[in-house]
Amino acid sequence: MNLKQFFGIALIIIFISNIIKMQAGELIFGWNLVNPSGKIYDMQFMPDNDYFVLCTATDIQIRSSETGELVQTYPFGGLRFEFTPDSSRIILIPTGGETGRLQLRNIIDWSLIKEYVIPPDSEGFNVSFSELKVDPIRPYVYVIKSRTKLLDKYYHFKKIEIYNYETMEFIGELTSEEDEDFYLQYLAVSNDGKYLAEIDASYLRVWDLETRKK
Repeated sequence: MNLKQFFGIALIIIFISNIIKMQAGELIFGWNLVNPSGKIYDMQFMPDNDYFVLCTATDIQIRSSETGELVQTYPFGGLRFEFTPDSSRIILIPTGGETGRLQLRNIIDWSLIKEYVIPPDSEGFNVSFSELKVDPIRPYVYVIKSRTKLLDKYYHFKKIEIYNYETMEFIGELTSEEDEDFYLQYLAVSNDGKYLAEIDASYLRVWDLETRKK
């Protein structure tokens, strides 16, 4: 397809779309709203699907699924979040602060129930959480924890850790020392709670959550 054909097809699609909008009256293919808080880090529908949640660096927004209009704003930011299996609470990696934090919050008003704060690193590394997934069976949350430091070169180590979100107690690690050299990035947990998968640019790795073996 040459450039002239491409622009011709694009013009036809725009023309047809405008005709459909005019004939249907109330039919609108979508809405376009500018988010005043900037970059969106995470987004999920609420359990009832009538609303969805946006996490930005500076706030948490509850918006209408039908119109996208802002319903409620909370004055703290979030990087990642997930609902607990009973949909009554939210587990959040908040933005800001010098150390990583993991929070358990109420779904009604997003008030804080419990919080875990990563202790200062003894070797002076910056430590933070970057990803989380909730276990559908156990009261566990799986997180990717990063340790970074710039010396003669940039040092970056990652591991997958397990926390009990009811008590915010550390349970253990899934990864070994050899895994810390990989760029751990995304997590997924099977619906039956048997397996956890991690994927980055080059590898897909799976752990048995009963034995914690890769």
